[in-house]
Amino acid sequence: MQRYAIEIDGKRYVVEVEEAGEGRYQVVVDGQAFAVRMAPPLSIPRPAEGIQTPPPDVGAVESGGAQSERRAQTELRAPMPGVVLSIGVRPGDRVQTAQQLLVLEAMKMKNPISSIGDGVVSEILVQEGQSVAYDDVLLKFEEA
Repeated sequence: MQRYAIEIDGKRYVVEVEEAGEGRYQVVVDGQAFAVRMAPPLSIPRPAEGIQTPPPDVGAVESGGAQSERRAQTELRAPMPGVVLSIGVRPGDRVQTAQQLLVLEAMKMKNPISSIGDGVVSEILVQEGQSVAYDDVLLKFEEA
Protein backbone atom coordinates (compact mmCIF):
# COMPACT_ATOMS: atom_id res chain seq x y z
CA MET A 1 0.00 0.00 0.00
CA GLN A 2 1.26 3.46 -0.90
CA ARG A 3 0.62 6.34 1.51
CA TYR A 4 0.49 9.96 0.46
CA ALA A 5 0.10 13.18 2.39
CA ILE A 6 -1.63 15.94 0.50
CA GLU A 7 -2.65 19.43 1.52
CA ILE A 8 -5.69 21.24 0.15
CA ASP A 9 -6.49 24.78 1.26
CA GLY A 10 -4.28 24.36 4.31
CA LYS A 11 -5.87 21.08 5.41
CA ARG A 12 -3.74 17.94 5.40
CA TYR A 13 -5.17 14.62 4.17
CA VAL A 14 -3.68 11.15 4.35
CA VAL A 15 -4.40 9.09 1.24
CA GLU A 16 -3.68 5.35 1.03
CA VAL A 17 -3.73 3.60 -2.36
CA GLU A 18 -3.67 -0.18 -2.73
CA GLU A 19 -3.93 -2.08 -6.00
CA ALA A 20 -6.80 -4.58 -5.92
CA GLY A 21 -6.10 -6.15 -9.32
CA GLU A 22 -7.69 -5.90 -12.75
CA GLY A 23 -7.28 -2.11 -12.91
CA ARG A 24 -9.01 -1.57 -9.56
CA TYR A 25 -7.65 0.22 -6.53
CA GLN A 26 -8.77 0.64 -2.92
CA VAL A 27 -8.27 4.29 -1.91
CA VAL A 28 -8.71 5.49 1.67
CA VAL A 29 -8.84 9.25 2.32
CA ASP A 30 -8.74 10.12 6.03
CA GLY A 31 -10.45 6.84 6.89
CA GLN A 32 -13.14 6.92 4.16
CA ALA A 33 -12.73 4.12 1.61
CA PHE A 34 -13.42 4.34 -2.12
CA ALA A 35 -13.23 1.72 -4.84
CA VAL A 36 -11.40 3.20 -7.80
CA ARG A 37 -11.05 1.94 -11.36
CA MET A 38 -8.18 2.85 -13.65
CA ALA A 39 -8.98 5.39 -16.36
CA PRO A 40 -6.77 6.78 -19.13
CA PRO A 41 -4.06 9.10 -17.80
CA LEU A 42 -5.01 12.76 -17.60
CA SER A 43 -2.85 15.67 -18.57
CA ILE A 44 -2.47 17.33 -15.17
CA PRO A 45 -0.09 20.17 -14.33
CA ARG A 46 2.84 19.08 -12.19
CA PRO A 47 2.05 19.47 -8.46
CA ALA A 48 3.87 21.90 -6.21
CA GLU A 49 7.18 20.62 -4.85
CA GLY A 50 6.88 18.37 -1.80
CA ILE A 51 3.33 17.21 -2.51
CA GLN A 52 2.92 13.58 -3.50
CA THR A 53 0.11 12.54 -5.81
CA PRO A 54 -1.46 9.13 -6.42
CA PRO A 55 -0.38 7.13 -9.47
CA PRO A 56 -1.61 8.77 -12.71
CA ASP A 57 -3.62 5.69 -13.66
CA VAL A 58 -5.93 5.95 -10.65
CA GLY A 59 -9.07 7.15 -12.35
CA ALA A 60 -12.81 7.31 -11.87
CA VAL A 61 -14.28 6.79 -8.44
CA GLU A 62 -16.91 4.05 -8.41
CA SER A 63 -18.75 5.23 -5.36
CA GLY A 64 -18.80 8.08 -2.93
CA GLY A 65 -16.85 10.51 -5.13
CA ALA A 66 -17.35 13.39 -7.47
CA GLN A 67 -15.97 11.75 -10.63
CA SER A 68 -17.86 9.01 -12.46
CA GLU A 69 -17.57 6.85 -15.52
CA ARG A 70 -20.35 7.28 -18.07
CA ARG A 71 -20.03 3.80 -19.53
CA ALA A 72 -22.45 1.08 -18.52
CA GLN A 73 -21.40 -1.06 -15.59
CA THR A 74 -22.18 -4.75 -15.30
CA GLU A 75 -21.45 -5.28 -11.59
CA LEU A 76 -21.40 -3.18 -8.47
CA ARG A 77 -18.71 -4.40 -6.05
CA ALA A 78 -18.32 -3.56 -2.38
CA PRO A 79 -15.81 -0.70 -2.07
CA MET A 80 -15.12 -1.77 1.52
CA PRO A 81 -16.11 -4.47 3.98
CA GLY A 82 -19.30 -3.68 5.89
CA VAL A 83 -22.98 -4.39 6.46
CA VAL A 84 -25.73 -3.64 3.93
CA LEU A 85 -28.09 -1.22 5.73
CA SER A 86 -30.57 -0.57 2.92
CA ILE A 87 -31.12 -1.33 -0.75
CA GLY A 88 -32.92 1.33 -2.77
CA VAL A 89 -33.43 -0.56 -6.03
CA ARG A 90 -35.06 -3.79 -7.28
CA PRO A 91 -34.41 -6.02 -10.28
CA GLY A 92 -35.76 -4.32 -13.39
CA ASP A 93 -35.21 -0.79 -12.06
CA ARG A 94 -33.56 1.61 -14.51
CA VAL A 95 -30.72 3.53 -12.81
CA GLN A 96 -28.73 6.59 -13.83
CA THR A 97 -25.19 7.71 -13.18
CA ALA A 98 -24.67 8.81 -9.55
CA GLN A 99 -28.04 7.40 -8.41
CA GLN A 100 -27.83 5.96 -4.88
CA LEU A 101 -28.27 2.19 -5.00
CA LEU A 102 -27.66 1.09 -1.43
CA VAL A 103 -26.15 2.12 1.89
CA LEU A 104 -23.22 0.20 3.35
CA GLU A 105 -22.18 0.66 6.97
CA ALA A 106 -18.44 0.44 7.59
CA MET A 107 -16.58 1.49 10.73
CA LYS A 108 -19.80 2.98 12.15
CA MET A 109 -20.20 5.22 9.09
CA LYS A 110 -23.09 5.08 6.64
CA ASN A 111 -21.69 5.07 3.10
CA PRO A 112 -24.10 5.68 0.20
CA ILE A 113 -23.09 3.56 -2.79
CA SER A 114 -24.04 5.01 -6.17
CA SER A 115 -24.15 3.84 -9.78
CA ILE A 116 -21.20 4.74 -11.99
CA GLY A 117 -23.26 4.48 -15.15
CA ASP A 118 -26.72 4.13 -16.62
CA GLY A 119 -28.26 0.67 -16.71
CA VAL A 120 -30.98 -1.68 -15.52
CA VAL A 121 -30.66 -3.70 -12.31
CA SER A 122 -30.70 -7.36 -13.34
CA GLU A 123 -29.88 -9.06 -10.05
CA ILE A 124 -29.41 -8.19 -6.37
CA LEU A 125 -26.93 -10.55 -4.72
CA VAL A 126 -27.16 -9.22 -1.15
CA GLN A 127 -29.86 -8.44 1.37
CA GLU A 128 -30.26 -5.88 4.12
CA GLY A 129 -28.31 -6.83 7.24
CA GLN A 130 -25.84 -8.97 5.30
CA SER A 131 -22.10 -8.58 5.93
CA VAL A 132 -19.99 -8.17 2.81
CA ALA A 133 -16.27 -8.28 2.15
CA TYR A 134 -14.28 -5.83 0.05
CA ASP A 135 -14.90 -6.44 -3.69
CA ASP A 136 -17.92 -8.74 -3.18
CA VAL A 137 -20.44 -8.38 -6.02
CA LEU A 138 -23.52 -6.61 -4.63
CA LEU A 139 -25.66 -5.97 -7.74
CA LYS A 140 -25.57 -6.88 -11.41
CA PHE A 141 -26.69 -4.69 -14.30
CA GLU A 142 -27.60 -4.93 -17.93
CA GLU A 143 -26.99 -2.05 -20.30
CA ALA A 144 -29.74 0.59 -20.48
